[in-house]
Amino acid sequence: MRSSNDILKEAIVRTLMVAGLVIAFGFIVYQSSVFNPILTSFEFVANGIIIGIAYAAFKSNKPRNGFAALFVWYLLLNGILINPNNSWNYIMSASYIIGLTGAVYLYFFGIRKRFINGRIQRIIASAIIIGVAHGLIVIFLQLFSFRVLAHPTNTLEWSYLNLKTGTLIGILSGVGMEVAEHLIKMFPVQKEVVS
Repeated sequence: MRSSNDILKEAIVRTLMVAGLVIAFGFIVYQSSVFNPILTSFEFVANGIIIGIAYAAFKSNKPRNGFAALFVWYLLLNGILINPNNSWNYIMSASYIIGLTGAVYLYFFGIRKRFINGRIQRIIASAIIIGVAHGLIVIFLQLFSFRVLAHPTNTLEWSYLNLKTGTLIGILSGVGMEVAEHLIKMFPVQKEVVS
């Protein structure tokens, strides 16, 4: 039986690999602006961390721990990083956390039901599921604010742009997931042997 220490170490590796790859790509493309919470490029940081935490939680079958970590990330986002604070930021952050966590759950559901097999299929599935989730989140936010009624074509355009960015983040996340599992298999957590 694996100890909770081993599970935690594997969860950290999974989170860091997924989030790290997404953030690194964002940094290569957008340089330091990826770390500015008021810019759109910050979604590489915010979403990479959300997906990394959700992936680690569902992979280790510890969703409650993952939900707690996501709640801490939510508080960190809205309490410290995003300034100025307004009620829309709380709604937007919650929508992305819930939507992307649901997307990761759907990804695992597809794997468990054997709809998704092999590395390439898992990366493609990650891209599609996370991309679609990104597009739907924009539509939800526009419906929530009633802007979709006033500007339906803008909503579709923003949803399409978010779908493209989400698909890219999904590809990077899928690659990060595969690399994390490869590293965990290559360098298993060493168990202490009591003699």
